[in-house]
Amino acid sequence: MVKSCGSRIYTPHGRGLWRKILIQWPRFQQCIKWNLCRGNKISFWEDEWLGEGCLMRRYPRIYAIAQNKKIAVEEAYRVTKEKVKWSVFISRNLNDWEISEYGDLLKILEAQQLKTNDDLVVWKLEKKGEFSVTSYCRFLCARDDTDCSSFPAVQIWMTKAPPRIAFFAWEGCWEKILTIDKFSVRGQILINGCYCCFQAEETCNHLLLWCPMPYNLWCMVHGLLGIEWVIAGSVGMEICA
Repeated sequence: MVKSCGSRIYTPHGRGLWRKILIQWPRFQQCIKWNLCRGNKISFWEDEWLGEGCLMRRYPRIYAIAQNKKIAVEEAYRVTKEKVKWSVFISRNLNDWEISEYGDLLKILEAQQLKTNDDLVVWKLEKKGEFSVTSYCRFLCARDDTDCSSFPAVQIWMTKAPPRIAFFAWEGCWEKILTIDKFSVRGQILINGCYCCFQAEETCNHLLLWCPMPYNLWCMVHGLLGIEWVIAGSVGMEICA
């Protein structure tokens, strides 16, 4: 049996870091396929290893009545008297409209044979089959109708700034800095007010741009550099400018 990467995690991080990672697993799974070898790492139904798409979507009627939906490929593979036999166990007898689908499944399985090597993961978004952050970002942006070119990657990551400064700028660009307004999303009720100016709520853009204290600092820096500056609507827009 294969333990899917999409399974629920019962660990101290199961409700935090790993929960966020697992939310994105269905998207990530669309970008990978498996080269069948030993078959011990591949989920028979859920992974893409036999043509385009996983078997659970190509044969939904058979998947619905399968006895074990978490079975590994090697568990469905049988060699008896030098003959290869694939066993797809179902929980009941087939109906007339399910027979052809079941037959098609067994037909494509007959040509498959297991090997002794480990199963290999192939990244579908690159010709070489190797994972790259760039290709995955483009995939996510295309799905979300987001223009990747609008993100100031060069201004953040391609500078001589220390890594922790670059990471803080990245957090600010996505408005992920842990300000007071973020605590309400987590169910913690706090009085939301900027402790620098006591004039507005504490948000990422206010704390880094609109508050009088950082605003005066930005004006001083731009004045020393001889740059005419107009405050932007957000941190991301400011970095792009």
